[in-house]
Parts: sequence; structure tokens; C-alpha cells
Amino acid sequence: MLDFPKTKTTEDRLLFFFGLLGTMPILQIFGLTVFTWMTLVLIGYNLLFRLKIVQPSNKSTPYIIFTLLTLISAAVCITSDLPEMWKKIQLTSVVWRLCYLFLFLIYFCKARFDKTLFYIKGVYYASIIHSIWGCIQVLVYEATGQSVNRLIFFDMFHVEAAEYVQMRGGSIAMTGFCWNAGNIAPLLVIGYAMSKSLLLKIFFLMISVLSGSRTAITGVVACFVLEVFLYLLRQYKDRIKLIHIVGFFGALGFLMMVILANGNITQMIIARCQEILSTFSSSYLNTQSSSRLHARYWTSIPLITEWNKPVHNLFGYGLGASGYPFTQLFGQYTDGVWVVECDFINDLWSFGYVGFMTWYLWYAYNMIKGSKVNKRFFILFAGLLVEGASYNVTFNWCLIFLLFVFINIEYSNDFLRLRSLRSYYLKGKGKYEIIRDN
Repeated sequence: MLDFPKTKTTEDRLLFFFGLLGTMPILQIFGLTVFTWMTLVLIGYNLLFRLKIVQPSNKSTPYIIFTLLTLISAAVCITSDLPEMWKKIQLTSVVWRLCYLFLFLIYFCKARFDKTLFYIKGVYYASIIHSIWGCIQVLVYEATGQSVNRLIFFDMFHVEAAEYVQMRGGSIAMTGFCWNAGNIAPLLVIGYAMSKSLLLKIFFLMISVLSGSRTAITGVVACFVLEVFLYLLRQYKDRIKLIHIVGFFGALGFLMMVILANGNITQMIIARCQEILSTFSSSYLNTQSSSRLHARYWTSIPLITEWNKPVHNLFGYGLGASGYPFTQLFGQYTDGVWVVECDFINDLWSFGYVGFMTWYLWYAYNMIKGSKVNKRFFILFAGLLVEGASYNVTFNWCLIFLLFVFINIEYSNDFLRLRSLRSYYLKGKGKYEIIRDN
């Protein structure tokens, strides 16, 4: 596990619980998620006590530009001939974009950037909690045929969204503290990429397989393959320390033998693996409407680009309105407003080519710079990008997580590598000292 600083102040605790509980949309108060409440509380706290020290760096310009482009996209939607239901969502979406920008600017300065580690810490711990709860979900369903989320959060606490039980291949989908498996997918990548313990990495790898989610599996496996490749490359440069490589795979094999020694668990794992392998087969992908729709998101780019008006190619259809061209060209989901379930395509048709290029060029910049700070950053970003190619995973809490990681990368002593993100609190000075690797 990464060594994070200990919470010292009220703001530290707010940020930690914001990261921890904000990833759990099934926890709601008066019909609003904890993420919504914590966002408002954190913004209010900073307005009351911390606004005076906000001194944004010039390096924050890329996200300011991107936010302005998203506002232009919203304005394009409102002034266009799109149906009213697509225009109505723009105001709420604009408010949220401004909230994200406010939080970004509050912490994008040398005096405040280290505070973001507490939010990152909260999300990391949440990845472990979601994974454990996900295991409980699967085990309870296999034993009783009941959804533990529905029993607790719908039947007892009347959270309406918890009534929906997501199934996959005849078994329950692992969703953690949510009703959709798309929420746990980025958490598994974050947990795997940010863990330094071999056992924790094996844990997240196994959870991704048991989850049954193709998005989670491809993301975590991509992290695993990339990490092994980078490790072997590093060892090759050091004349290959064979004992480390053998030890890694030996520990993995031993753990698998212990698990497989239990007959019931073995049967369940084999059944889940068979289900997962079948979902990757060409026959399954060709027969599943969902898979065909996801493939069409990519293959339809030339057609939609040609069909679009120039203003929509440049600035998109507005916040949360990426599904509009698909309703018009393919008659897909015509009864409401929806977003494309793919990060890349959602960003492309929400913000247009200008916004898309701005965001992903900045993303690539941080990915490259992050790799020089700590290889875990590169692995983390790669895993999330792989997941984003098949599903929409960069939403509310995950977007803030990315922004806060970007902030840490920017202030990580000009590419100097951190020692597992370790920071030590300087008593009385109110800041953290970054310890460099040798």
C-alpha cells in the first residue's frame, strides 16, 4: 500500500472522506449522492476559510481553456435546433463543470497542492472497500440468489436506484457500492496501479476477473502487462535479476494453488472464467446488441463527421449530449437524453474536435511527465485509457481524481521521482516535504 500522509486538519478529513464516500453513489441523503453533498461542503469550506490563499499557477491554463471550451459546447447546444430536452441538461452540467474548475484552481498552487493527496488516499482506500464488498455481492448471490445491495439499500433505506440489479451471463455483476459495474472498473485500475504490495496487486487482478466486467478486466490486465514489461525492462538493464522474476510468478502460482484447493471456490472461479472468456469470443460479440453498439461508436466517426454541421464538429453537441447524433442517424435511445458509453467518443461528440484534442493532449502531457515522476502514474493512466476505449469511466469522482493527480504531477519537483508518493508532514509549517528517490 502507498504511504500517504496522516490527516491533521478538518480540510484533510473532508478531502479524505470526499474521496472515500464520493465513489459510492448508492449512499444517498435526501435523494442526493454523498458525492454531491461533499462537493458542496468542500466548496463552501474553501469559500469561507481558504479562498484568500488561492493563487493559481499559469500551468493551470490547459484545464481553464478546456473548461471554457465545454462552456462553448453548452452554448452551441442551447442556441442550436436540438430538442429542448437536450438543452435543459446544459445548465446543470455547466454548474458542475464550474465546480470542478473551482476545486482544481483551489489546489493548483504550491501552497495547496499537497492537500490533494488526501482525496487520492480516500479513493485508493475506496478501491479496496468496493472490491471486498463486490466479493460479498457475488458470494451472497451464489449462495442465496439475492442481491445484497437491493436487500440493504433498497428494501431497508429505499434508495430507488438500488432496486436495479445488473446481471451478466446469468450471474450478478460485481458493482460495489453502486448499481452499475461501470463504477467499480476505474476503482480496480486505481487500486492495482497505486498498490506497491504484491498481494494487493494479485487481489485486484483476481477481483477484476471475478467481476465479470470486460472493461475492468481489460483495464487491470493492461496495467499488469505494462507493469511486467516495465519491470522486465528495468531488470534487463540491471542484467536481469532472475530471482525477483521467479519470486513474483512463484508467489502468484502459490496463491492460486491455495485458492484452488477449495472445491466450491474452484467451481465458482471456473464458471466465472468460462463466462468471461465467452464474452470475449467473436460469436458472442457478434450476437450481443450491446457489443455491436459499442463497436458502432467507433466505426461511425467518419459518417457522423460528414453528417455534422461544422459548428458541431468543432465544439460538439454540448455537455451530456453526445448521444444526440446516434438518435438521429441510428434511432438509438430516442426516448431521452443520454451519453455515449465510451470516454473517447463521449468527449468527441460532447466537446467537438477542438475540446477533444485539448483534453487528450493535456492528458498525454501529464502521462509522459507522470512517467518521469513515478512509473505508477503511467500505468494508472494507461489502464484508465484502455477502459475508456470501451466504456465511460471518467465521470464526477474519477474526473476529480485525475485532476488532482495532474496537480501532484505538476508540482513533483520537475520530474524528480517520488518514493511511492511518500510525504512527511513538517510540523508547524503546514506543508509536506517531498522525499526524493536515490
